[in-house]
Amino acid sequence: MALTINVFGSTKIDETASPQDSDIALVDVPSNVSTAFSNAGANLANAIQVAGGGGDDLSVTPDSGFTVNGLGFVDPTNGALNGDASGLFTLEGREIFLYADPNNDNVVLGREGTVGGVADPSGAIVFAIYVEETTTNSLITGGKFWIALFEPLKHPDTTNDFDFTVNLDNKLKVAATQQTTFSFDNAPSGANEFMMFGNNPAGVSTSGIVVTGRAPDPNTEDNDHTGDTVSSSQAGPHATVGVNGQHLGPGNGLSFTFVDNPAEDFTVAPQQDPHPPQGLDSTEADHESNIQFSGYTSGVTAASFTVAQVNPTGNTVTVKITAFNDPNGAAGETGTGFVEGFADDVTVNITEVKINGAVVAANLSGDTAVISGVKNGDVVSYTTTSAHTRVLIENVQPTKGPGSNITLDIGGFTILSSTGASEFAGTQLQFDDDGPSITAVASTASVRHDETAGVQSDTDVDGTAFAFGSTT
Repeated sequence: MALTINVFGSTKIDETASPQDSDIALVDVPSNVSTAFSNAGANLANAIQVAGGGGDDLSVTPDSGFTVNGLGFVDPTNGALNGDASGLFTLEGREIFLYADPNNDNVVLGREGTVGGVADPSGAIVFAIYVEETTTNSLITGGKFWIALFEPLKHPDTTNDFDFTVNLDNKLKVAATQQTTFSFDNAPSGANEFMMFGNNPAGVSTSGIVVTGRAPDPNTEDNDHTGDTVSSSQAGPHATVGVNGQHLGPGNGLSFTFVDNPAEDFTVAPQQDPHPPQGLDSTEADHESNIQFSGYTSGVTAASFTVAQVNPTGNTVTVKITAFNDPNGAAGETGTGFVEGFADDVTVNITEVKINGAVVAANLSGDTAVISGVKNGDVVSYTTTSAHTRVLIENVQPTKGPGSNITLDIGGFTILSSTGASEFAGTQLQFDDDGPSITAVASTASVRHDETAGVQSDTDVDGTAFAFGSTT
């Protein structure tokens, strides 16, 4: 199964003054919808008409064990809408270009181009479109389309069709990504070669992470452990992981590899053994050959981790993040080839880091990210330029002198985006013409007719004046 989007509904806005089709009175627009528009610079108080509401226009279904991150608009190639031609024009003939709101890609703005037909990111807003996320049990399961129109559009009808419709056919898509979170609870005790966690620890997991040290033992079958080991701690309400002990000390690092279908027998189970199936135990966790999965999780471009137990209490720590991609393909390197496979992984550039949802000024030189001032309980997220299969998280406090005693644990990990899905939605976003109206104009002209045979005089009573129509 894969993340899927099904677009089945449409929203039609009519330029006619009175509400028609999907039009809705401004006072009936939900506050969250008004806020989304206004935050993007589209004040509904200035709109000619607003349309939307009713039932869902699309559904979104994630992979098993995943939840949907959110919805947004993208261009036909799944790239950002940053001045894409809409195919529509204003009544005056200005071409309209599409821009996603940089702070909320649920909103796309149709902006006037220049007189010469060039996209203008500061052009007047002609229309705005919003996809409102809908939820079931607090999980995103669908969406509704809303349209606000601020200027009349040019409708190239030549048949006097007063409801001639134009749309954004093949000009934009609605897209979604999905996420899955891993807990470290019930990890095996001791110093282990690896630990593997799934997104459904109570049963069969569709996604997992393999946790090791930065340089684990490449040959565990000789029972001579020479590399980094990974351990767990249960000091707080949930388990945490560290390397070469229960913490992540200066100069050490933890590696997280994203995998599909981790072998159930070697994935941490929700309860201590015995548990059917037993899940990963401390003996199995000592052997590289037990790192078994079907392949790498594809399309991961963002992830987050929770910083726990920064010690000594009250200190902050400096963390380094390095993303890697395995060039050998999606099948992955498993078993006794897993650790050896690290050697040819290539770094992937990190473009942004957030702490607790806010962008921070990390050092992004090279392909890595170095973040200072990280506190206990912070959730650190990062984004990469392209997909990666593994991330290394290091404590880069000095190994000697002041600050060399500061350690941390990792208390949870989330894959924030994996291979997404998108579907064309432009056909469902429709604009109806304002049909021609006829206004009666009194005429001063009159017609006289005398029915008497023979010569008529001009003394007959005047007839009723004709009424002439003005069409707009």
